[in-house]
Amino acid sequence: MSKKWYAVFSISLLLSVVLSMIGCSGGGTTTTTTTGGIKAKTGDTIKVTYTGMFQDGEIFDTNDVEGGVPFEFTLGENKVIVGFENAVIGMAVGETKTVTILPKDAYGEYNTTKTTTIQRSQLSDSNVKVGDELLLSEYYSIFTITAVSETTVTGYLNHYLAGETLIFKIKLLEIKAK
Repeated sequence: MSKKWYAVFSISLLLSVVLSMIGCSGGGTTTTTTTGGIKAKTGDTIKVTYTGMFQDGEIFDTNDVEGGVPFEFTLGENKVIVGFENAVIGMAVGETKTVTILPKDAYGEYNTTKTTTIQRSQLSDSNVKVGDELLLSEYYSIFTITAVSETTVTGYLNHYLAGETLIFKIKLLEIKAK
């Protein structure tokens, strides 16, 4: 899949996605700068800044800009990808960490068996053919068309970051203990 989809929809879509899903666990790499103090744990509500990148260094999302809004979530509520959440657990306020998150701990592997059928009337452009790729923003997904009928379109649906190894630079700004 070309990175044109990532460039066009990266900031607005991923910010929404990240607000509902972020994470990190085994298999990736981690670089940490520590300042000490209380450590984030499951149940704590935390605020972070982050920059998300592909392996080639291309940034696909960040809130670490002047005027950026810190990302707030509660550890253990499974509202973020597991790799990001696991990276934050154990961090102290002021600590910065860079983690590499494998697809299994992010948005999963790209799956061509995850199919769905939608009505052609739901598409903004009903002139589609087998092989076309559409962004379905309500699902943060790429829909690859495998069959077309007069009334429906069938294809496989993957999150637009599925199959990607992601790198996040995370800075913990605040911990509200449970």
